[in-house]
Amino acid sequence: MNAFVAEDDSTVVGFVTSVQIPASLRLGHYWQIRDLFVLPGHRREGIALSLLDAVRSAAEVSGALRLALQTEEENGAALNLYRSAGYVPVTGYRSLILPLGES
Repeated sequence: MNAFVAEDDSTVVGFVTSVQIPASLRLGHYWQIRDLFVLPGHRREGIALSLLDAVRSAAEVSGALRLALQTEEENGAALNLYRSAGYVPVTGYRSLILPLGES
């Protein structure tokens, strides 16, 4: 797992985590962003875009084939952020889950 943080006067105000995942058919790997969070009082300051840029740079240096993430369709703020950073929606795939334990 990779983690990147944004600080303001030595206080963490945001973070992003990612994992490297094998891309077996292409004999490589890709990175998937798992979490991105910025404290409410620090949103709309460019912190999220800076964190996304940090992940992108690290993924490129590692030789990753792509950078992926997912969010809920109803999360308009996140979708706008990711689109402004160059991410494009994927079509032709369906996400599936297997619920485990009690819900």
